[in-house]
Amino acid sequence: MSATLVTLINVELFWSKVKILGPDDCWEWQGWKDKDGYGGFANIHNTTIKAHRTTWVLTYGEIPDELQVLHTCDNRPCCNPNHLFLGTPLDNMRDMIRKGRMASPEQTVCRGEDNGLAKLTWKLVHEMRADYVPGVEPMYISAMKYGISRSEFGKIINNQVWKE
Repeated sequence: MSATLVTLINVELFWSKVKILGPDDCWEWQGWKDKDGYGGFANIHNTTIKAHRTTWVLTYGEIPDELQVLHTCDNRPCCNPNHLFLGTPLDNMRDMIRKGRMASPEQTVCRGEDNGLAKLTWKLVHEMRADYVPGVEPMYISAMKYGISRSEFGKIINNQVWKE
C-alpha cells in the first residue's frame, strides 16, 4: 500500500469511523469488519483496505512490501497508531507465540491420547506391548483386537510411535 492512499480515500470519512479515545486506549473501528475481525474501508475504487493498515499509512507513511502492520494490543479492530508497529510475518508469528495467542511449533502437534483423533490410550499401548509375543499370534490378529491396522500395531510394538 503506497503513500498515495491518501488520494484514494476520504480521510475525513475514514477517521469518522474510528472511535477515538485516550492515547493509550484502543481506538476501535466502527465500520465493516471482515470474518477475522479486522476493520475494512473501501477506497474510491471500491477496493477494501484494512483499517489498521490505512491508519499506519495516514499516520506514518508507506508500508514496505515485506512488512505487515501488527498490533501491540492484539485487538484487531484497533486503529490507534500508538498500538501499531511494523514487522515481518516471522515477527508476527513470534509475537503471537510470545503472547500465548498461538502454540509454538513444538506444541501444535498433539501426541498420544492428547490427540483428539487417537483411538488408543497409554493404558492400551502398555497392554499391547506387555501382551504381544512374536510368533504366538499373527500381528494382524492382535491389531484387530485393538481396532488398528497391522502396520500401526507393529509401529507401536517396536516403539516407532507412542514413544515414551
